Amino acid sequence: MATESQLLAARPDDMVALGDDFHRSAQRYTDAADEIDKAAARFAEQNEGSAVEGIASAVQAYAKSLRARVPELEQASRLMRDYGHDVREIQVKYRSAKADLETAEAHYATNNSLHEKALDVVQGGLGVLGGILDAVGADGAAEDLRNTERALRAAEQAVDDAQARVDALLARYSEITETFSNTLAGIDFVYAVARRDLDDPGLTEDSGLTWKDFWEKPLFGTDGVPDIDDVSQGGVGDCYFLSAIIAILNMPGGPEKIRDMIERNPDGTFTVHFADGDVTVDGEIAVDASGNGGYAHTSDERGYWVAILEKAFAQRGGSYPDISGGFPDQALSEAFGVDIGSHGHDAGDVRDLADQVSQGQPAAVAVDLHDLDPASFPDEGANHALTVVGTYESNGVRYFVLRNPWNAQNYQGHAPGGREVDYGSTLTLTEDELEQLAYATYY
Repeated sequence: MATESQLLAARPDDMVALGDDFHRSAQRYTDAADEIDKAAARFAEQNEGSAVEGIASAVQAYAKSLRARVPELEQASRLMRDYGHDVREIQVKYRSAKADLETAEAHYATNNSLHEKALDVVQGGLGVLGGILDAVGADGAAEDLRNTERALRAAEQAVDDAQARVDALLARYSEITETFSNTLAGIDFVYAVARRDLDDPGLTEDSGLTWKDFWEKPLFGTDGVPDIDDVSQGGVGDCYFLSAIIAILNMPGGPEKIRDMIERNPDGTFTVHFADGDVTVDGEIAVDASGNGGYAHTSDERGYWVAILEKAFAQRGGSYPDISGGFPDQALSEAFGVDIGSHGHDAGDVRDLADQVSQGQPAAVAVDLHDLDPASFPDEGANHALTVVGTYESNGVRYFVLRNPWNAQNYQGHAPGGREVDYGSTLTLTEDELEQLAYATYY
């Protein structure tokens, strides 16, 4: 049976809106099938009698498969709209029943108190009955006793009436929550009817990860807003892509740009609007044994939007191994439509980098982690991308604030010159330190 928290947390307006989305999807399927049929007819006419004429039949079969889904989507649309209206009505009834129940319980408590007082009066009256008979005569005492008994019966009746009302309201409670439970089951059915299971990009070798559907969870976590702290790199070497995401978030209007890039579809999928083309993936995320994202990390608080962007990027590239290794400027251009250049790391480049960051422009640097932490990275060539998220001056010294897409703590290393730093999440370097550490800048 549904709980009170489930009932009151349900959002009927969203259910109705989702029903509208199902209807629009059905219309898109129909329109697409019509266009495919027209194209197939033109193709068959242009290639009549040739070896490729049969291709038109295969294309028409695909259009037929699209149309076959339309009745399911329309059914899902009707059901979801109805469920939205039902849930709204149930919530109104539930709140009304709860208010009535609280009133009845208070009334019951009051009358029960009167009942107990009446009992005390009767018991006390019986105890002094002899004295009353002697003092006022038998007739007067009998009348007083009858009045007391009538008061007692009235109190008992009031208690019984209040209890009956409480029982009736509790039964109404049960009926309402049972109806809501049935509605929830119906909503699950709608999701199951409309859900699409798309092919997933290939995983990295020996990853040990499995696929888990996240579609019904809040995409952007508890606060509903994409944030730099949501980005946390996992078991694939796509630091350049995640650094590009951080760079976008650090720009004015960046969070809104990210939100607009990810379209939630009513059939259990997401369409990601990359600058060089749309990619649609289902809501399954590759997870570790704990059930959290094994590549871009996920959590209930932070959501899983980064993992969806990463999955779409992997689908676009072919697989997760195929997106291991790259450059921030390339990712910013192809995925987000933001063009920046690749530069060196001398004093002039670093000063220009500071100017760009001060103007709110995206920027990143590439470093060799061997130079930061040779104990953990004994070999040269441990290349890694960091996002430049800020710059400031103090006592005549220019500082750069860098963001590591690992978003992790307790990674101890040393900046050029020997200063101890924790570089797992946020790393602050002087202009001279950055000039020595970076081997490329992107702005």
